[in-house]
Amino acid sequence: MIPETFAHTSLDQKFLKARKTKKPEHWDAVFEEINGPVYRLGLKITGRIEHAEDVLQETKVRAIEHANSFDGQSTVRVWMFKIARNAAIDIAKKETRRRYEELDENKPDEGESPLELALQKERYARVHAAIESLPDIYRIPFVMHHLEGMSQQEIANTLNRKLDTVKGQIHRGTLGLRKQLDKKAL
Repeated sequence: MIPETFAHTSLDQKFLKARKTKKPEHWDAVFEEINGPVYRLGLKITGRIEHAEDVLQETKVRAIEHANSFDGQSTVRVWMFKIARNAAIDIAKKETRRRYEELDENKPDEGESPLELALQKERYARVHAAIESLPDIYRIPFVMHHLEGMSQQEIANTLNRKLDTVKGQIHRGTLGLRKQLDKKAL
């Protein structure tokens, strides 16, 4: 239920009309007003144009699917930005996981001996298993920083965490990885 004190901006009014009628042209009017800001937010969080476009599409889908859950405790603009932020974080996590899985696809040089190839494959498998064994809370920032090359500030923005929290999580992920690799070396 939307409270009586709900601020009725033009976007709020368009949203309420679209939610009530469910007509595509009314949703188009809502998104016309919010497309640019949501796209820029997606680009800022993900850092990639194609991902920003995905964030925009995902925001539209989620907003329509969850329109009835909007309770008027904030403006529609704020509500949509929360949806966009969550969509961007989800997309960034998927991309990180996809790149992480590419570790398995790293092929050694053709000129290496069978022994070197076997050792390299074993090292990749050990590192992959050690990283995989880290809890998500440490693994995701660790992978984003060390494998993706993202700055700690970019990770903090992407995951919506404090910078000091991300620094600690990366450090604990590094310590956990070392511990796992040392354990496997014995």
